[in-house]
Amino acid sequence: LPEGAPQRVELLSEDVSDTWVVGEEPPEDVTVSPEELPEGTKPFTLTVEGYDGEAGHPVTLRNLSRGWWRRVDASETEGEEGRYQFEVEVRRGDHLELLRNRKTLAYVVIEGYGVAAVDVNHFYGELDDVDGSDEPDYTGANVHSQVLRYVSEFELPDDEPLPGAEPLCDPLGLWETPQDLAILGGGGSSTEEQPWFVPVLLRTQGMAFLRADRNQPVDLKLVSGQCGVKMGEEDIGQATGMAVVERYPMWVIYDDPDQEDIPVDEEGEPLAEGPAERDYLVMTNTYGWVVIVDVTKREDPRVVSMIRLPEEEEEITSAANVVIDRENRRLLVSASTHGLYVVDFNGPLGILEIDVTEVEILDEDEDDRDDRVLERIEVLDGEGNPVNVVNPVLLWQELGLTWVSGVQTPTMPGEQGMVGYGHAPPEIRVVAMDKGPWRQ
Repeated sequence: LPEGAPQRVELLSEDVSDTWVVGEEPPEDVTVSPEELPEGTKPFTLTVEGYDGEAGHPVTLRNLSRGWWRRVDASETEGEEGRYQFEVEVRRGDHLELLRNRKTLAYVVIEGYGVAAVDVNHFYGELDDVDGSDEPDYTGANVHSQVLRYVSEFELPDDEPLPGAEPLCDPLGLWETPQDLAILGGGGSSTEEQPWFVPVLLRTQGMAFLRADRNQPVDLKLVSGQCGVKMGEEDIGQATGMAVVERYPMWVIYDDPDQEDIPVDEEGEPLAEGPAERDYLVMTNTYGWVVIVDVTKREDPRVVSMIRLPEEEEEITSAANVVIDRENRRLLVSASTHGLYVVDFNGPLGILEIDVTEVEILDEDEDDRDDRVLERIEVLDGEGNPVNVVNPVLLWQELGLTWVSGVQTPTMPGEQGMVGYGHAPPEIRVVAMDKGPWRQ
């Protein structure tokens, strides 16, 4: 990699995936033993074996019911290429998923440089012993890393945008370095022929799109410099975090100047249509705004909602990062020393351009706080001091658990690490034995 620290990694992994329920027929080309499984609810050891792995590539077995996973490398031994085997403890009714990796590409944000596309399979196991010693080889003699493509020119293009593409704000014309990225499929009606889109978060201009053909995901190209959120004519809020979600069911109000035959009610107001599956990108910035962008039309992104985090003790709440809780239809926003905010992401949303200089908070109860901000969770260390929560939130939706991580700074007291919270009820399944197999 060029000089600069890797800041964020997104993997584009091509895997063969199969799922089945313990007690039912396993996938083709996969054998399990014992063939006669014990009855009842007690755990037992199950052996899962197959020969359809890619030699030297990882094979992963996940228990979707209980949250654990195991990984092995498919054999490279002559005569047993692609063989893998797991011995795991399971119960009847457990849902298992088997992933056989074919190839993996990593998109990496490099601080101060840009984005690199890296062939992960070339450096898988690169520190293996080569000289017979017990120590890994760090000399580089056996390193097979392969950087396939760099994208470093994030200056907004001067030429005309693609038809229908409108910038989200006035471009500043500054050379930018990215700080976050994600991967989107080809759109709401995604097919295997449509390209990948890689939205890249830029510090002062919000968002830029990279595009890659599905058959050539290494060939990244800058689609357009879609800038982010401009707060007034001179003050520019810096973008801090980003999250994406695809095929998200949302009630949508069609108020789209590009769309004909907009359905309206008796008073001529646009009707809510939906819930429709749409794709969204959510950004946060230092002014405390949570910006929701409809990216269903990849090359025509629209800001459709803006939510302001409330001021605390007459101090602006600077948003740090955001994750999307799809199951509970919430946004979880980390906000430095102000902790964690739970924000409603349940709509309905309009498809329209928002004048960001005139956006007002939604405050029907007149408490000077946006009604879509549902809860604030203080994050404190063991001594009761606020933790500087700036890192991405880790989310386990099935259990309703959230982890937030703080950063250690010399100016702040106390031990800061990772703190866990329950943000939603756990998902509970009721099962019963009915003359044999489990039923739910």
